[in-house]
Amino acid sequence: MLDRNPVSLRKGLASKMNCSSIGVRQTARSSSTTVAFRKHIVEGLQASLNRLDLEYVDIIYAHRPDRLTPMEETARAFNHVIDKGLAFY
Repeated sequence: MLDRNPVSLRKGLASKMNCSSIGVRQTARSSSTTVAFRKHIVEGLQASLNRLDLEYVDIIYAHRPDRLTPMEETARAFNHVIDKGLAFY
């Protein structure tokens, strides 16, 4: 008998994030900006996971670059999400 559990049938699931600085306070790249940006990423992914009724996604990616946020900060935010187990890649 074929297992119809959606989690066991899926091949891979990705979630994209809009990493624009809208709504994130930009203050000369202060540490509070980094925390606010990371919080934006984490909360956005958690909202996506709740909508999908999942515990994690396989891939998370930024579909629109943010010119105001350094690439290193974006990479740190995504690495934080991966370390928390909300995404694999």
